Amino acid sequence: MGLPAKSKETTHLVDMAIWTAKQDDQMFDMGGIPRMDKPKGILMSGLTLVNKKSAIKNTATSLNISDEDAIHLLKNMHSAAIKVAKESGFDDLVELAQRRGIN
Repeated sequence: MGLPAKSKETTHLVDMAIWTAKQDDQMFDMGGIPRMDKPKGILMSGLTLVNKKSAIKNTATSLNISDEDAIHLLKNMHSAAIKVAKESGFDDLVELAQRRGIN
């Protein structure tokens, strides 16, 4: 993403992706849907957060930046998640992102 590994932006994005993956995992439990393994779940969060208004607001507020800057940061995370998914052989996530127009 071009951010230092220990920057406040990177820390926030990673924390948000992990938190979202945990929430999704709990919803899968309640709905009887098979769970995604943790790496895939976290990457899936990275792919979808850019489309969530709450993630944009949370990022803008937490990092004290504009909504536009938050969207830009989340788009960068999204692009990085696609790259990591491709490199990791998670073709199903890449395909899902492309089918939903999330690329």
